[in-house]
Amino acid sequence: MMIRIERDKAGPVEVPSHAYYGVQTMRAAGQYPKVNAPVHGQFIKALACVKSAAVRAGIDQEIVPGRIGNLIMKAADEIKEGKHSEQFIAGYIHGSSSHLLNVNLNEVLANRALELMLEDKGNYDLIDPDLHVNGPHSADWILSTSLNVAAHQLTHKLVSATEGLKYRLWMAKERLEGQRQGNSTDPVMNVPARLTRTFGESAKQLQLDAARLAEAASRFKRIRIDSARDAVMPQANRELTERTVSYLRHMTRIEFFAASRWDASSGSKSVYADLSSVLKTLAVNLFKLCSDIRNAASLKGSATSPESRRFLESAGFLHQICVLVIGYDHIISLAEEAGIPDEETVPPVIFYHVLESLDIMMKGIDSFAGSLTQEQDDADPAGIRR
Repeated sequence: MMIRIERDKAGPVEVPSHAYYGVQTMRAAGQYPKVNAPVHGQFIKALACVKSAAVRAGIDQEIVPGRIGNLIMKAADEIKEGKHSEQFIAGYIHGSSSHLLNVNLNEVLANRALELMLEDKGNYDLIDPDLHVNGPHSADWILSTSLNVAAHQLTHKLVSATEGLKYRLWMAKERLEGQRQGNSTDPVMNVPARLTRTFGESAKQLQLDAARLAEAASRFKRIRIDSARDAVMPQANRELTERTVSYLRHMTRIEFFAASRWDASSGSKSVYADLSSVLKTLAVNLFKLCSDIRNAASLKGSATSPESRRFLESAGFLHQICVLVIGYDHIISLAEEAGIPDEETVPPVIFYHVLESLDIMMKGIDSFAGSLTQEQDDADPAGIRR
């Protein structure tokens, strides 16, 4: 494998010649054991979006030269499109913080920008990952802001999925009631009459859960003012943060706004714990629904058709995901109770499990809703879509 030599204050490090990450990422990644906590693609895209907004604000305030800043933003656009994902070798949990993620992205953006300039990767005298990409922002601010962006986007996707499942449950309830009134049997599954009531109750509960999720997501719009300890001009730092948030609002089309650092709802760990609590409630409600379905299927006389088995398997899949999300909420609560010396730092275990809960819950709901959709399509021999 071809390599290049990069140097930092601790000395030289061999880096794969093709890599966009560099010496700091290689050194830090080798210092700590890597836990199986891969970074979600949505978070990497959110991180690139925050970097792009910060660099654009830095150009405005003449912190970053225009040509260099534009190339960094072009590199960030590529990452937002899903490119270069293999360049992120840092997991969420390295040591006691997620700062390596920030370092990893800084180097990827700097080296990709150098490549776009037809310069050698690693030429940090020309484009410096810390000076030009990170600027005066603290790593904690960059990471917590990126988590706000990713969590807001994923939560709203989950709201849509939850509302879609609510609709499918109402349709299933009405279909079962119609079959009972017609004194016919379900062609797919011999579901007891009590499940008709269960579907209706679950649909009503999902409406409440969706509203709670939307409320939890709204709290992520508050972005705290960056307060890097080494900032020599606090007011200038505030202006840079507000300008960055303004660009972030334009890029994401989400009404983010800069809030006082003393506002407990503007980036504190509690907003993530609150979201996790809402996710736990959703998981508990869906757990009950899946348990009722599986219990009904175990009764004598239940059908065993392929369609019926698919429905039950999907309910079983969602059932297990609910168990995971409930467990993740306990982990997040423990992480928050344990605290961290810097109150503005979000523990990496919270980063990972908040986004993991959102991700797997969407997958479980989509799978289960799809089985309900198939059930209804199979019951409609004309293939009519209403």
